[in-house]
Amino acid sequence: CGDLFKDIPAYKNLLRCLAEQTVKEKGKRRLKNKEEGGMSSSILQNPSDPDATYRTKAGKEYRGYAANFEETVGKNGSVITDYQFEENNYSDSQFFKDSLERQENSDEESIVVTDGAYFGEDNRREAQAKNITLITTAVSGCEVPDIYADFEMNEAGTRIVKCPVGHVPKSCSVNSKGHLYVSFPVCCCKNCPNKDKCKPKFHKYVASMFISKNGVNRARAKRFIGTEKFKQ
Repeated sequence: CGDLFKDIPAYKNLLRCLAEQTVKEKGKRRLKNKEEGGMSSSILQNPSDPDATYRTKAGKEYRGYAANFEETVGKNGSVITDYQFEENNYSDSQFFKDSLERQENSDEESIVVTDGAYFGEDNRREAQAKNITLITTAVSGCEVPDIYADFEMNEAGTRIVKCPVGHVPKSCSVNSKGHLYVSFPVCCCKNCPNKDKCKPKFHKYVASMFISKNGVNRARAKRFIGTEKFKQ
């Protein structure tokens, strides 16, 4: 139809639906398959609400929008002090980042309690810069061994300084994904009581393993959840 109906919303939605869900092949259209990108969460859900998006969370399907509310709690009670309304596929982590941007630096420390979806090393660090302690009721992301919490790193997270029993690495380098490849003299790890927890790979002269700053921080955060301070 060319530009004949370009200003009609129903026609725009039809074009959008075809562009998002189909591909043209030999003069005909067919549905996209997984190799071609499949159906993303932002495709048209309902022509009467073109901004609505799709999301699956905790095994349930949601179509529409997501809202994030913040409640400030003090000795005199509590009150909703901030909210944000976005498309349904907006992440909880990004909601938290946006909230931090709206807050000014404060001399008084505050604590923000969230569920595990808001967890992240970037979020924790950005909150700390504004004198805010981020406490999550769970830790999201891949599982890491508890022993990782005892590795000592430099402040930048680019080098392991000591292992849990105090051994200094023979070498340490960072790969393109930000993971540290660290090696210790093989005699240190073979006789170590933690070798079944760290699970290093043994070579002729060294024992090596991959570890990351995020992995260390995730292990520490998970361990913190079991402490009395966390319960308080």
